[in-house]
Order: sequence, then C-alpha cells, then structure tokens
Amino acid sequence: MSTKILKAIMLCFFIFSVQFISGQIVTINKQYNSDTVLSLSKIFTGKCSSAELNGTIVLHSDTSLVRIMLTDSYGNKWMIAEAYPLICSDSVVTLVNACEETKFLAYKSVPVNLEFYITDATCSVSTMIFSNLLYTDYQVRAKDNKLKAENAKVTIMNANLEDRGLLWRAVLSDEVLINYSIRASLENSYKGNINGYWYYGGGYYCDYTGYSDFVND
Repeated sequence: MSTKILKAIMLCFFIFSVQFISGQIVTINKQYNSDTVLSLSKIFTGKCSSAELNGTIVLHSDTSLVRIMLTDSYGNKWMIAEAYPLICSDSVVTLVNACEETKFLAYKSVPVNLEFYITDATCSVSTMIFSNLLYTDYQVRAKDNKLKAENAKVTIMNANLEDRGLLWRAVLSDEVLINYSIRASLENSYKGNINGYWYYGGGYYCDYTGYSDFVND
C-alpha cells in the first residue's frame, strides 16, 4: 500500500472520528410563534444518543411559554428545553446546547419530530447537534443531567418569587424529575404548569402569573 493511499485512509478515519465524537451539526434557521411540528426526516436521517439545540426564546408577557419536545421512532417524547417567566431571569433566553432530557438517550435512537408548544412567545432555532456515542449507563447520566437542569430552575424560581414578594418557595420534588411527557399526560396538556405548583415547597401559595408586573419590566 502506497504512502499516499495510507495517508488518505488515515485522513478519512480522522474526519469520521471527529464527527462521531463532536456530533453532526444540522442547520435549521427557523422561527416559530405558535404550536408547530417540524419533521426531522429531511434534515437528519441518522441515529443518535444525544440531541442538543441552539437558538433563542423571547417571552412577550407574564403568561408566555415555550416547550420544545423531541419525539423518537418509538413514540417517546423528550423535553429539550422550556421557558416561562417563573423559571427565567430575563425575557430573552439564549439556548446553548439545550438538552434537558435529550443529552443522554438510548444508543441509536431515531429522532422523528421537533414539537413546539408556544404561547405568546417567539422561538428561533438555529442549529441542532446530534451525536451517537454508546453509554451503557445513559439512564444514570440522563437522571443527573435532569437533576442539574431542575436545580437551576428552582434557584431562579425562588429569586423571582422573592422579587415579587410572594410567600411561598420552590423545592426540587420527585415529581419534577420524571420525564416531562408523564407530567403532561397528567395535565392533558404540554402547555400547562407555568405557575410552579409542581415545585411547591411550603408557604402561602398563589399563582405567579398575573400577580404583579412581568418580572423583567
């Protein structure tokens, strides 16, 4: 085998290895302001064990909401990101490698759709990153990733509650650590739960929305 052929093979192997490790970047560049289902079949035909999303969310009012779900070929739904005033420190939310429930999926999962659930908000999606690494402990990793995401929400919630002078506080409950699609099935909606009752940890509860001016006004 000649040196040139050997170098070419090594280069191809290197490129494949880098893509395998870093993931495949898919350009979307779309903006949504209402409930939408985006089929992934024309922009990504591979398999993955991780899906991350980059973009921006703008919340227009006290009752704004955005939830982005990924569905797979088995009908499972996984939340990539969510935003509503109670869990946000600003009305403009930048999504960088958002992957609340999609950071660690089963190996060779087949993503089918992105589902956008939107109320009085604008969601812009620039890119997605798909990778397919094998983690035998992916369920443990997924749980840890979810825990970190929910802990961050609780911290922001309590800051917002204090800022509005509300007399209850949020805690990390077992219920919020389950897959969001289960909570949605209990509420019969993917557009509920913006007032924090799943996180209620004590005090005089009242709804966050409508109580005062929008937290960022």
